Amino acid sequence: LNQLFATLRRRSASRLPLADALELLDQAIISLVAVGGLEMAHMTRDEGWRFMSLGRHLERVLYVITTASEVARSDMPEDPALLEWLLDLSDSTITYRARYLGQAEWIAVADLLLFDRRNPRSAAFQLAKLAKHVPLLPGEGLDETASSLRDLSSPRQMLTEPAVIAEYLETTGQLALNLSDLLTLRYFTHVYEPAHATFT
Repeated sequence: LNQLFATLRRRSASRLPLADALELLDQAIISLVAVGGLEMAHMTRDEGWRFMSLGRHLERVLYVITTASEVARSDMPEDPALLEWLLDLSDSTITYRARYLGQAEWIAVADLLLFDRRNPRSAAFQLAKLAKHVPLLPGEGLDETASSLRDLSSPRQMLTEPAVIAEYLETTGQLALNLSDLLTLRYFTHVYEPAHATFT
């Protein structure tokens, strides 16, 4: 991380040509993937790790829900080019092509990115992980939230109607935002005390 920060500090002082900026982004991604690998392999599974995992899964589910919602609300949700972009953005292109031989179709893409618990990039996968972690948090009163997470991670029917998919996107996005707010208010303090602040 120190090497990454030093590189970014050196390179951000000047305007970079596009090729150099893309190379810098590639370096940053490689460094962050390495840090993520170290965290998964070596970090003690304590409350700090649990909160970090919750944050990661919340971020991912909101990312998938937001991008899929934009496509669903667009004038051309069946446009193969737009769906290919969504699959690429969700790192699910190879998985989609392994399952479907034809061009990208909205219902199949929505099924893969929203409801498929085997796809580690899907909303259902993230919700299942959240449902596993939330009940293990200290304190009480999160049972209803955990139950809602479990229900949304396992839809009881194949959701193929655009209106039903839109409702699922809305409900899931709102639940994730509410959970984020609940965790923030319950477990993190944001009180700023000038008398105790340290200035450097």
